Amino acid sequence: MKPVTILIVGAVTTLAVFAAESYVATIVFLLSCLTLFLVLAGTLVPVHSRTGRLVLPAADPAISSPQWPCLESQKFDPRQEHRIEFGIETKGFGLLAAIGSAALWFIGLVLAKHGNPLRPYPAVGETGEYLIFFVLVFVLFVPLSMAAGWFFERRLLASSMLAVGGLDPNTGAYTFCDQHGTHYGGTKKPVPPRPQDNICVVFYSPKNPDANRSSAGLMFHRLRLLAASAGGAA
Repeated sequence: MKPVTILIVGAVTTLAVFAAESYVATIVFLLSCLTLFLVLAGTLVPVHSRTGRLVLPAADPAISSPQWPCLESQKFDPRQEHRIEFGIETKGFGLLAAIGSAALWFIGLVLAKHGNPLRPYPAVGETGEYLIFFVLVFVLFVPLSMAAGWFFERRLLASSMLAVGGLDPNTGAYTFCDQHGTHYGGTKKPVPPRPQDNICVVFYSPKNPDANRSSAGLMFHRLRLLAASAGGAA
C-alpha cells in the first residue's frame, strides 16, 4: 500500500472513530432500528406454510450393501425410489420476541435519556449515561446478528430451490448438486443434533448456489416429513 493511501485511510479511520464517539447514542438508535426492522421484515416473508417435494433415488444396483439414507430420524430403503413431501415450520418465536422487545427498549432509552438521537454528545466519556450507550453499541451486535440470520434465512427459504444433500451428522458438513449438476456444500452444526441422519434437504439460491442452507442447520425453522411413498407412486 502506498504511503499516500495509508495516510488517507488512517485519517478517515481517525475521523470515523471520533465521529462514532460523539454520536454513540445515534449508533445505538440506528442499530436498534435496524434490528427491529429485520425482525419485522423477516416475519412478513411467507415461509411458514411452504411445502416441498423431493425424489430420493434408489441406490446403484451394483452396490451389494448400500447405506440406508436417513432424514429426520426416518430411514428409507435404499433399493427403492422414494418421493418425499415435507413442510417448513417456524421456531424460536420467543427469542425473536425478546430481540424485538430489547430493540424497542433501546430505542426508548435513547429517546428518554438523550432526546434527539441525532444530537452529538457535548462531553464525550464524562458521564455514566455515555458509558452505558458506549457499551450498548457492542452489545447490540449480538441481537442484530440474530435478527439478520432470521431475515436472510426466511428470504432464502421463500425463494430457494431444493436438493438432496449428503450430511455428516457430527460436523454438519453437507454436499449437494444444483440444477446444473455442479457440486456445492457447506457446514452448519445441526440444530438439534440427530446422529442417525446422513442426508438433508438443501435450500439454495438458483442465482447463487453458494448461498445455501441445509435442513439440519436451520436456526429459526424446522423440517417436518409429511409423507413418503416408495416406487413410482405420487
